[in-house]
Amino acid sequence: MSQNSTSDFQALNDEIASLAKAGLPLDQGLEALSRDLGRGRLAKVTQNISQSLKAGKTLPEALDIESASLPPFYAALVASGIRTGRMAEVLATLTLHARTLADLRSTLWLALLYPIMVMVAALGLVLFLVSTLVPRFSVIFKDFGMRLPWLTQTLISLGDNPVINILLPIGIGLGLLLVIWLVLRSSTGGRHFLSSALYSIPGVGTLIRSVRLASFADLMGILVEHQIPLPEAIRMAGEASSDPLLREASRNLEERLSKGESLGVAMRSEKGYPVMLSWMAGWAEKRGNLGNSFRQASEFYQRRAETRALFLKSILPTVGILTTGLLVGVIVIGGLFAPLLNLLEGLSK
Repeated sequence: MSQNSTSDFQALNDEIASLAKAGLPLDQGLEALSRDLGRGRLAKVTQNISQSLKAGKTLPEALDIESASLPPFYAALVASGIRTGRMAEVLATLTLHARTLADLRSTLWLALLYPIMVMVAALGLVLFLVSTLVPRFSVIFKDFGMRLPWLTQTLISLGDNPVINILLPIGIGLGLLLVIWLVLRSSTGGRHFLSSALYSIPGVGTLIRSVRLASFADLMGILVEHQIPLPEAIRMAGEASSDPLLREASRNLEERLSKGESLGVAMRSEKGYPVMLSWMAGWAEKRGNLGNSFRQASEFYQRRAETRALFLKSILPTVGILTTGLLVGVIVIGGLFAPLLNLLEGLSK
């Protein structure tokens, strides 16, 4: 689920839980909610569910009609809650899952935001030096007809037109990366390649992978605990994941389980699942506590994500600041003041 769809799902689930707990009619309550929301995707979905309920559909059937806008597991879990008389528990659990997912994504973005800000600030500082300081030194060097080292000549060339010489190449490079990303995203093989490349980035790859695995394992625990058949639970959790490798592995695993293979053996045969998760699932299957095992696995990957995020937030900004200082030192000392000192030394003789 995307960040927007997650927040929409949480808002809708909270409203249904509140109406059910208060014993109020869902169709009228959701219709009133849709009017309060005004426009937007959530308002449209809420209105459609209300109309389906008025037409005599059950809540799971109404949710299933809106499956394109809601998570694939929602209708099945609500149906399970109604069947087992644990509707309030199911809705409360789904609210916790949505909040866990939001917290994990917040952990990811906060870990990456500060380093990105440092990089942008470094680029701005370099542009400032090249566009303001370098041209003034260039005038001095030209007036004295000095022979300049290649570093100073390069800086002067960049300072003549920093927009074309610096910003334009950066923009073209980012544009090419965007085009390549869009092309790869359009095919299954390309999405797999992007995920594998992303996970291979030191530090960042482990963080993103851990966030996705934590979300997958948490949802699997919920589905299994509420008696969703295991093959169906695997498929739903895979479809809800933002990891294309997990999605494909889950589709393959569903087929294997439907043919009678054990969960542990089947998971170990799929490369999309890490060894740790496969081992925990296989062991829990034998002991009969699969739901709790997936919950424990989710907590394990959450802790790993938080640890990695803390490491990145402490290391990457430091590296960025040191790199910026080194770059500024090269520009100011090596490219500008070194020739200026040579000029002053020549004039003093």
